[in-house]
Amino acid sequence: MYNNPEVEEKKSVDMNDFKNTYITEKIILSLINVTKNKTSSEYAWTVVKAVLKNLTSQFDFINFINIRRIDNGVFEVIIDDNLNNVDHKLLGKAIQNIIDFFKKRMGERAGFYFIKDLKNDLGEENCVLIKKMGVDFRLTDLQNEISTISSTDYKIKDDVNSNIAFIEKN
Repeated sequence: MYNNPEVEEKKSVDMNDFKNTYITEKIILSLINVTKNKTSSEYAWTVVKAVLKNLTSQFDFINFINIRRIDNGVFEVIIDDNLNNVDHKLLGKAIQNIIDFFKKRMGERAGFYFIKDLKNDLGEENCVLIKKMGVDFRLTDLQNEISTISSTDYKIKDDVNSNIAFIEKN
């Protein structure tokens, strides 16, 4: 199997080389871009305001993040440097919640390719960083696929021996 040295090098990115402020700005701007492309600038603004308001009670460091709408379609993310003192994994949980919140608020407008579009907007290196923070894009994609399965056509069956559940067609 051929290993691309560039990809291997990117996968070995050290989390200490990047600041939380950097990756948080990237993920928020990418979420806004994908949301704008699928809906409108106005809707993206509505969702981003709601997500910050909603998650502040769970993650007090969300208060370090301020987003301004400069013009129609142009957003500015201002992040206090104190966010760099937050543990990467804890910030990763918040980022996962932010992504989930965006997807939930968009509903069907998010579409099947929401995560793919988000990953493309972020770029490979940022996706590697986000994964190291505990954000699982594959799980989010899987949740999206499962939510589209009709409950009348399928059932969940548990394998008691292995403690694994799987989907079976009726």
